[in-house]
Amino acid sequence: TRPTPRQVDKVALPIPLVTALLGPDGTELPLKTAEGPLRDGLILLDTPSRSVTFVDVPSRPVPSVGRGFSAPVKLNVAIGDEELLLLFARDSDSFVKWQAGQTLMMRRLVAEVAGSREGPDTDAIANALRAVLEDKRLEPAYQALAITLPSEGDLSREIGSNIDPEAVHMARSRLRSSLARRLSGLMTDIHKAQRVSRPYAPDAASVGRRALSNTLLDYLSAEQGYALALDQAAGADNMTDRFAALSILCQHASAEAELALQAFHDRHSDDALVLDKWFGLNAAIPDGSTLPRVRRLMGHPAFSLANPNRARALIGAFAMSNPTQFARVDGAGFALLAEVALEVDPKNPQLAARLLGSFRSWRMYEPVRRAAARACLEQIAAKPGLSIDSLDIVRRALD
Repeated sequence: TRPTPRQVDKVALPIPLVTALLGPDGTELPLKTAEGPLRDGLILLDTPSRSVTFVDVPSRPVPSVGRGFSAPVKLNVAIGDEELLLLFARDSDSFVKWQAGQTLMMRRLVAEVAGSREGPDTDAIANALRAVLEDKRLEPAYQALAITLPSEGDLSREIGSNIDPEAVHMARSRLRSSLARRLSGLMTDIHKAQRVSRPYAPDAASVGRRALSNTLLDYLSAEQGYALALDQAAGADNMTDRFAALSILCQHASAEAELALQAFHDRHSDDALVLDKWFGLNAAIPDGSTLPRVRRLMGHPAFSLANPNRARALIGAFAMSNPTQFARVDGAGFALLAEVALEVDPKNPQLAARLLGSFRSWRMYEPVRRAAARACLEQIAAKPGLSIDSLDIVRRALD
């Protein structure tokens, strides 16, 4: 474990790795090592290094390591796309299966951002997703998790430097549309099956069905348009489905989205918690009109910077959930956050500091955005009378 402030020397921790070897068809091969039997597939790393040799292996295996999330560690495994595809489509372990799918989709997304032809083939990923969706042994809640693309934030962290949020957003949108186009028929059938009319219930099975249905709706809307989402936003009998449909509609600024947002506002204007969600939805629309929208909503009768929850719902959502507009290339998104934080700081330094935490990853951006973010941070740091809370966050960011 790497050193941390005031704790330079970290005590080594044992790492239990539950392991299996899969054959070409995904079946688990017998585990026999040169040291003897491997009980429950467990390899315990409790020394600085250890080598384990498997013997009597009938065919070239694919390693399935860290099964059941047996240790909270990152693994550097020399494993190719074809092997990941096998793990994603065939592994019986839910964690390794999910991790393989996320790694595959992340590799494809990184290649998309770079404009590269390298990385796993989109057709192959679609076939693996098909295997997951057609596997009757998997619960709907798990299927929803397994087919969900890595987020824009995850993708930015994977790339690590010189991030263009617009390129990241477009890469994710392209892959979602490509997969939906290849799996449109299957996704439509499963979506309809999950939407079979039944009374709302909060039990685990119903929650799972709603999760899968809404994940598929996100894919289908990217390929088929927003008719399904509009119908669901208008006719849903529960907040989960209504909010999911509205979130999908808000991925693009459109007249339909505006009407749905207004209907949601009018229906829930007396519920403070739901209205917070409405402010957040407005702030997260990845469109160039969102920054003036946020400024306009700061004048909404129900908005006040003196209300921390409301301020986080609008300004916090804009800064933390809308990277394309917060990190606009003209720096206007950074400037808005700086303006609000400086206004809030004298009365609520804790809230100002929390909002300023949105700058923590500013060094990841490409040079133009990085310079704009630095200028805002230096402007805030130079403000006379800035609270200790906010100054600490800004100094840490600049240092």
